[in-house]
Amino acid sequence: MLRDRVYIKFQLYTLYPNIYTILLSAGSSNTRKSIPLRQAQKLLKAVDNTIVIAGTATIPGIIKMLGEGHTNKKGRTTKGASGIIVATELTSFIKRDFNAVEKFTDLYDGHADWPDI
Repeated sequence: MLRDRVYIKFQLYTLYPNIYTILLSAGSSNTRKSIPLRQAQKLLKAVDNTIVIAGTATIPGIIKMLGEGHTNKKGRTTKGASGIIVATELTSFIKRDFNAVEKFTDLYDGHADWPDI
């Protein structure tokens, strides 16, 4: 929701922090991690300023979605690759990509193109 409105301005560059949040639980069926995830997803869809990626996806699909921007219900297009990935099980979300974690951590660099994806 904050997108690029939160940053730290340095003399030579501006730092836009990334937030990676992973909820872990030993007793998954007892703690119901999916409930807060569904509530966050519902809130983000209501605010409608961020791309919400849920279900399953590939890394190239995620990059494509983030690169296209976001058009909200009022027809306003938001530029910039801000998005959230909502997945109750991360391994189920990522389709057959063994290097997905490395690619996720590299997404913040904002490459002009992705030749090896």
